[in-house]
Amino acid sequence: MRQLLSQKQTVDDIANRIGVSRRQLDRLFKEAYDTTAKGYWLKVRLGHAHWRISNSTLPLSRIAEEIAIGDVSYFCKQFKKHYGLNPAELRRSSQHF
Repeated sequence: MRQLLSQKQTVDDIANRIGVSRRQLDRLFKEAYDTTAKGYWLKVRLGHAHWRISNSTLPLSRIAEEIAIGDVSYFCKQFKKHYGLNPAELRRSSQHF
């Protein structure tokens, strides 16, 4: 999944790529990570975005593109849901004086 970060791959595409059904992939992720493959995939993508926001001045639109989320408002909504703060708040708190 980390290698496919910037590609618009669905969980179904990933399941097909490794030769298992979507349902089987979800079962494997649930056992290993206590989440679905889709939930894990979003967590990986948002983790990368968190790092980029904290360590760069790239615009949010560019960071959203990097993790294959085309809609910046959807990206910000998911980011806040996952981390409890929006990307702008994280960027302000990450700035070094």
